[in-house]
This record gives sequence, C-alpha cells and structure tokens, in this order.
Amino acid sequence: MQPDDEKLDILESLSDEDREDLTKCSQTIRFVPGDVLVNVGEKDEGVFIVMVGAVEVTTKGSFGRDKVIAEIHQGSIFGELSFFDHQPRIAAVTAISNGFALHLTPNGLNRLASHNPELALQLLLGLGKVLSTRFRKTAEGAI
Repeated sequence: MQPDDEKLDILESLSDEDREDLTKCSQTIRFVPGDVLVNVGEKDEGVFIVMVGAVEVTTKGSFGRDKVIAEIHQGSIFGELSFFDHQPRIAAVTAISNGFALHLTPNGLNRLASHNPELALQLLLGLGKVLSTRFRKTAEGAI
C-alpha cells in the first residue's frame, strides 16, 4: 500500500531546535508492530505526529471486518479530528512498524505557543493542510 500522506510531512521544515521544543510539549509514544495506539470511541483530544515508523488506520467495513483506510508514515499525523472537535475517535490506529509518535494535546500546544509561537502556528497550519487534503481526497472519491 502506498503511503496516503507522502506529501504531508509537517516535520519537513522543522529545525532541530523546533523538534526539541515540540518534544518537550508532547508525550512520546513508542510502538512496535501490532500495538494499538487508538481505539474507536476513545475520548482523547490529542493529535499524534509520527516521528519514526508507520501506522495503519482502520474502521469497520462490511460484515464487521476491519477495513484499512490509510497508512500514516513518518512526518504525518493522525487523530486530528478529535484534536479539533473534541469528539470520540472514529477509527482505530495500529502500528505496522517499530517507531514512535508524539502525542500533542491542546494544552501542550498552548505551552508550545507561549514558548515558540511561530512553531505553534506552523503546526496548526500543517494540521489544517493535512485535514483539508484528506477531506478533498475523500470528497473526490465520493463524486
């Protein structure tokens, strides 16, 4: 399966200092293949930024079978809907490689904004770009 977000690397232009600032305001989540990082229905307002590795996003398809709807790779994100709307998770996310992600909550973003407002704005714009790209891809498939 081709990475769905190969052009959505929100980390691409970050300096080492920016990465350090982001890490300080986030929780590091390490994973191995098979680890479930997000379950459907969970209440969690954080967004995950994949720093190393890859995960797959699944929903229940026909006859209750899991259906892979995306692969998320290094530099991209998942969990952005709950980050913005504070609603329960609508998909599950499972690791497909070794790696780690940063879990950034709205409070963590506020801490980041007070210390490095340019980075916080860059991250928000990056999240918006990912969200709009995914929405357009979904909408184009529905037409």
